[in-house]
Amino acid sequence: MGIGINIAGTGIGLTQTIMNQKNKQAGQYDEVSGRVTHCTLHWFDDTQGNEAVMSTSLAGGGSLTVYKPADFNPKDPKYLVKTWDSDGNVTEEEVSLNKADPSNATYVQMAAYSAYAAKQKLVQNADGLFLAATEKLCFGMDNLHDKMDFTQIVNNTAQEQLESKNWHMYMQLNTLADFFEKTHNKVKNQPDGQTEDVTMTEQAQEPAVHTPFDKFDGQKHAPYWELADESGVIAYKGTVFVCDDEHAALCLGDMSDESNVLSIPLAGGGTLKVNRNNKADLARAIGMFKPEDVRRIMVALAQDNKVQEMENEIEDEKNSIGTGQENQKKQE
Repeated sequence: MGIGINIAGTGIGLTQTIMNQKNKQAGQYDEVSGRVTHCTLHWFDDTQGNEAVMSTSLAGGGSLTVYKPADFNPKDPKYLVKTWDSDGNVTEEEVSLNKADPSNATYVQMAAYSAYAAKQKLVQNADGLFLAATEKLCFGMDNLHDKMDFTQIVNNTAQEQLESKNWHMYMQLNTLADFFEKTHNKVKNQPDGQTEDVTMTEQAQEPAVHTPFDKFDGQKHAPYWELADESGVIAYKGTVFVCDDEHAALCLGDMSDESNVLSIPLAGGGTLKVNRNNKADLARAIGMFKPEDVRRIMVALAQDNKVQEMENEIEDEKNSIGTGQENQKKQE
């Protein structure tokens, strides 16, 4: 039985084996039928000077490749998408990236848009995350152009990761979902005929995140202080942070027991302090942080989880030894 593997931005042309699955509708899919189909990913066979940026398999034996055109215009960004069916027949489609609405788009449009977001470094690994979020829906030649809410699809997949306590994947998917939501709002309010790149406009209009030592008012501040209200509180997606300007710290949860508080140095200076009981709250609010801080947070959480696991194993061994000794005394 073959296994389907999505590959984004690898630069490798190869033949892979995928399951023949058929999508019913968003969020629902058939069990694997057991029938195996071979699919060729196209990467090096373009002769027009276009740059391949993403390639993936499709259900039923087809494949899809996204290209950055040789005549790419950043003021009116467009990507080219080619799809091949199982017989090798190819179809080309041009995707206007500043018109793509993640909440009402086709798979072809969002494949191009996520590849663009990754290429422009708007969202790290956006293409790979998009493929991971849509993997279970098994898109094929018969439903590539069905309009769907991909913002919700990514949110649903992120929620599954949260429930599984896969914090790393949840935070990455949550970042992509936030980006899709911002794009949707921008496209929705975009005047007819506008050709400006909405993703870059959104990026430019986001408030700058300053270091805790910026002297706009001659005072030292906690990280992300400019997002706080007058009382020094930041509320983001139901998660509440408190700014501790005196110690240049952004605090989440109860800080009274320092042994249960994780301190994470941030890129611009200052510290994020998180009570270990509030890790899920932090994961839900990860979209608030800059990419360089997201990386620091994910590394710190992963390291802390390993330490906690080791401490739990040691405690279990102590308890096991103690129980064994007690049983031995009873037998004597």
